[in-house]
Amino acid sequence: MIIFRFKALAISCLALSSFLNLNGQPVQDLLVKDHYIGAQIWFEKMTQKYPVAQLDNVLFCISDEYLSRTNTIYWPEIRLQAIDKAYTTQNSNDLENMFKQDEYLLLHEAAHVLKNHNQKGYVALALTCAAFAALNGYILEQSFKNKSTNFDKVKLSIQALIGNVAILTALASYVQIQERQADDFANQYGDDRSLQAGADWTARIEECMLQDQQFSEFTKNLIILYQDPWHPLPASRQQKVIDALALRQANLLQA
Repeated sequence: MIIFRFKALAISCLALSSFLNLNGQPVQDLLVKDHYIGAQIWFEKMTQKYPVAQLDNVLFCISDEYLSRTNTIYWPEIRLQAIDKAYTTQNSNDLENMFKQDEYLLLHEAAHVLKNHNQKGYVALALTCAAFAALNGYILEQSFKNKSTNFDKVKLSIQALIGNVAILTALASYVQIQERQADDFANQYGDDRSLQAGADWTARIEECMLQDQQFSEFTKNLIILYQDPWHPLPASRQQKVIDALALRQANLLQA
């Protein structure tokens, strides 16, 4: 019955790759510097402002979402257009304070690059595929073994459901750990205004996910986790930003 394990492995890997999009990458990277020079100037200013982020050798590319891969950070084109317009048409000393949300998210994505989360994600995905293959291969073997009764097949189906959910939950938990590490980096090194912008951003995420505010907190959390199991709850992310700001203020008062 080894053939069943190979089939389960192939199906699991294909399904995970398509569903999670962990390995997906733009076909051709478009460098920001070749299309939006003003946005590239902003990126270089952020590179100088946050040397700890080590953005000097990171490629800054155009995308339709905030994303990072090995040695590359992708930025939504609509945001790049806004930054580019400001940096090419305005001569203001307050330019730095116009894009604090982008600043916070840049630190977040920089942390993913610094901590090599993309390559670690490949390993996690491979281990998940192997776990799916082992579990589902075993279930298939048992199902075809000795002409299982209907009761045995129902029992195996329940085992398969529980096992597959547990494996997927473990993967989601690991991805959430990566997201928390990236948040912690941004919370540690971002300036006060960028942290406040980060807190506002996480609050808007929750508002977008929850159109009806009449749910209980438990139900809200279930809805959010269903929509996005790969990130920590927005409320918890927001609270961590608020806590980081409060800690800074407390340290200033003690100084």
